[in-house]
Amino acid sequence: MILLRRFSQIIFLGIFIYFLLITVDPHSPVNPFFVTNPLLAITAMLASRTVVLVLTFSLIIIIATILMGRFFCGWLCPLGTLLDMFHKILPFKPLLDKKIWWLKKVKYLLLVFLLSATILGINLAGWFDPIIITFKFFALALYPALNTLIKNVIIDQWGWTALERPLENILLLDRNEILFQDAAPFIVIFLVIMGLTFLQRRSWCRNLCPLGALLGLFSFKRLLRLKIGSDCTECGKCVQTCKMATINEQITLYDKECIQCYACLPVCPVNTISCNFKKSPLPAPAPEFDSEAAGLASRLLAEGRRLAEQQRRGDRTVAGISFGMALLAAAGARHRRVSRRRLLRAGIEGAGILALTPSVGLSILSEVFT
Repeated sequence: MILLRRFSQIIFLGIFIYFLLITVDPHSPVNPFFVTNPLLAITAMLASRTVVLVLTFSLIIIIATILMGRFFCGWLCPLGTLLDMFHKILPFKPLLDKKIWWLKKVKYLLLVFLLSATILGINLAGWFDPIIITFKFFALALYPALNTLIKNVIIDQWGWTALERPLENILLLDRNEILFQDAAPFIVIFLVIMGLTFLQRRSWCRNLCPLGALLGLFSFKRLLRLKIGSDCTECGKCVQTCKMATINEQITLYDKECIQCYACLPVCPVNTISCNFKKSPLPAPAPEFDSEAAGLASRLLAEGRRLAEQQRRGDRTVAGISFGMALLAAAGARHRRVSRRRLLRAGIEGAGILALTPSVGLSILSEVFT
């Protein structure tokens, strides 16, 4: 599936570049990346107060997103493909590639800002839309630079005139004067987006992309869902692999952030991660501890009450109950029925209570862990 996704990324990046190159022809067809872009469609219609029929093709992406989630970001988006390529060639890991969860909200705030500005008659979507940014960087900066290099260096200085006609046929060479007009802002924006990869993988997609935020809203109740089975060992490999921070350290899914890259599937040692159209399973029932754990907890609760009656100190009761819950978690964890995080939290409580009732606590602990 990963190979299929990479193949799709390369194909659609090629389609994007093709439509960019034929734009110089006034009779060229409409760029499909523009007319199927939900963000451009919504902002254009809000700004014009009319329904633009050609932009209704964006419903294709919207309906597909409702069914399959943010697949556009992982399979079709040219900027996302370029970010993945750039990450592959980095000589080091991103400096701050941690799951800073609050940053994800920034893209939704940006989306609200863009829509609000559009309603007020100020359409700023073209400065933040990933398709527009990539198109203008290629059209206003990269293509003119490449064209100048080919004309002035390869053909004129080096004398490789035999390449002139073939390059013209594949639209990589245009003898007309091509200017870098209005290129500077989009060069800066594009380079900043790429530069964020030094901090986080797909940082733009995670935290800033308004189109991704819009698609995330449409994918909130998507049918194709990523699922983590109950036999998860919490090894954390999926957390480290996920480029969108869809899975956090507690192995909790933020499903609307998933871009269907499927990178987490092959790294799971127990193959418990799946992605299908089936309904999500019902929440797992509360862990049922074995009779040994229940018996130990009952003994400790009874001891706590006895201490409270003897010494008339309510804190002893709390101590007994808290330490009983700690042992309950410990015995359950031994049978893989509770998470390590819950065991740690209960163990910290238990460690404090152990100081209050050392004789009882040590005897019970010896029974739990032997």
